[in-house]
Amino acid sequence: MPGTYRQEPGREWNVFAEKWYEEYPDFMRVYEAGGLLFGTEDFQGTLFRLPLRTEIQAKDSEIRKQAFTESNVRELIEELVKSGEEILLFLKSIMEIRVYEILADGNGEKLEVLSIVTQNVSEVEAARNKLLSAIPDDVDSLVQQCQNNSTGLVSISYRHKIETVTAERTISSICGRGTGKSYSSHV
Repeated sequence: MPGTYRQEPGREWNVFAEKWYEEYPDFMRVYEAGGLLFGTEDFQGTLFRLPLRTEIQAKDSEIRKQAFTESNVRELIEELVKSGEEILLFLKSIMEIRVYEILADGNGEKLEVLSIVTQNVSEVEAARNKLLSAIPDDVDSLVQQCQNNSTGLVSISYRHKIETVTAERTISSICGRGTGKSYSSHV
């Protein structure tokens, strides 16, 4: 692909503006199963396509000589299950994480293997927006606000209800943020 090199195989592209749908239609169709419909100009999400390769395939790869197998994917998913609640709790605009397996038969069918989803989106967005609106846009103003405010900065408390679903189990959690403390309880 243009702009990729063995030393830097990954990067961000504006595939619509760079006319990838016309120039690389087969490559772009791979992402349809993930929700990026052919010709889409504005995709509201992020897709990761993991480059599975066996030891034999890795030996011939121009990008990476290291195998990346199903067990590597399972390890990544296990780590995501362990840290998914914290990811949703501390990132300001992510409300859900979903992992799908796109089946190899090529018909675009996908199987959801993990979902980590905020159950009370409106409440969380409202609390986050209150906090974000109190923070100045530039660093100098933020530093000055911190230095000049002897009573403390803005404090927001809210509940963040998160449900994690894997093939094996469902975990419902209520996480809280406020006054510099966080808590989590599993149900």
